[in-house]
Amino acid sequence: EYRPPGDELRAADRTDVLAAVSTGDPAVAVEPRNATFEVDSTGRLVLAVTNTESTPQTDVTVRLVAEEPLSSEDAVAFVPRLDAGETRLVVFDLEVSGDAVPKTQVVGVEVSYEDNAGRQLSTGTQRVAVEVVEPATTFPLFPALVVVLALAGVGYWWYRRR
Repeated sequence: EYRPPGDELRAADRTDVLAAVSTGDPAVAVEPRNATFEVDSTGRLVLAVTNTESTPQTDVTVRLVAEEPLSSEDAVAFVPRLDAGETRLVVFDLEVSGDAVPKTQVVGVEVSYEDNAGRQLSTGTQRVAVEVVEPATTFPLFPALVVVLALAGVGYWWYRRR
C-alpha cells in the first residue's frame, strides 16, 4: 500500500524495489605505509587514508586504538577534505613496550567523516597490522663510544707527553 500526492490510498499486489547494495568496503580505507617497529622502541606509524567513493569526503577524523604492548599518546589525525580516489598520509607516534613479543600485532583505526550530503558517517574499526621485530642491534653503542673516546683521549695525552 502507498499514498501518492493527493492522499488517495492505493495498493499493489507486487512491486519491484531497486536498492543499492553495499560491497562492505569502507568509504575511507586505511592501509599501513610504515608499520615495522622494534621491541622497546618508539617510532612513527604512517597510514595511507584513501577515499574509495566517487564523491568527496570532508572532516575526516582518524583515531588510532592501540592496546598493550602498543600505545600512542598522539592518537587522532584530521584531514579536512579527501577528494574522490585521493590518498593522504597521516602519522601517529607509536610506542612498543619492552615486553612485547616479536610478531604481527594489530591496531584499530576508527574513521569518521562527513559525506557530500552533510551526513556524519563512520567506517567502524578497521584493523591495521603492525610488525614488531627484534632490535636490529644488541651492541651497546653508547658505552662503546665512551670507551673509544676515553682511549683516544689517553692516546692523545700519551702522544703529547713524549
